[in-house]
Amino acid sequence: MAPQPLRVPPHLGIAHFASFPVEWPRRLVLGWSPQSVCTACGQGRRRVPVAFGLDTSRPQTRRALELVREHGLTEAHLAALRAAGLSDTPRAIDTQGRTAVHEHPGRELVVEARAALGGYAREFLLSRATEFADACDCADPSAASVPGVVLDPFGGTGTTALAAAVHGRRAISLDASRDYCRLATWRVHDPRQQARARGTHQAPEAVPHAA
Repeated sequence: MAPQPLRVPPHLGIAHFASFPVEWPRRLVLGWSPQSVCTACGQGRRRVPVAFGLDTSRPQTRRALELVREHGLTEAHLAALRAAGLSDTPRAIDTQGRTAVHEHPGRELVVEARAALGGYAREFLLSRATEFADACDCADPSAASVPGVVLDPFGGTGTTALAAAVHGRRAISLDASRDYCRLATWRVHDPRQQARARGTHQAPEAVPHAA
């Protein structure tokens, strides 16, 4: 990741030359912090695939689809197969003992699908998702949600808080230095800093009001 110099406005009276680039916390925020949290179950909502595209120009894919029809496999079989992944091989089922694979709720469906498809099961495991939906552990997908929260207990100049705020999370930044807290507050609310954090064009510099 390229360094990202921080130019602090003179009126803040703070100098800091070692802030890390926004790209670092941006990847963490987008990868591990849910954008919304369900108010019914308390779980973060995440993007889950709901439709998959298969390359039917491949003869292996066409044969896999034929086997699905011949054996009467359902979408539940294929969903369980994808959830189990490549690690749930027939040999693993026989030799690994009580593992997470065995305790998968769709294990029986996985066994049936693998028995029917054999090596062609790989065609469904390697298929690419084409549609996504936000989901949590709640049975009611219409339940309200609140923004996810990102806490940085050593906030410094507010780089993490800035990355969280521009990507729709609630940002909480703590620091023992009052000066750094002022600096972080400025960064999170400054249009130019927000634009840089989003990777978009920079917003025009704010014109100070006359005293």
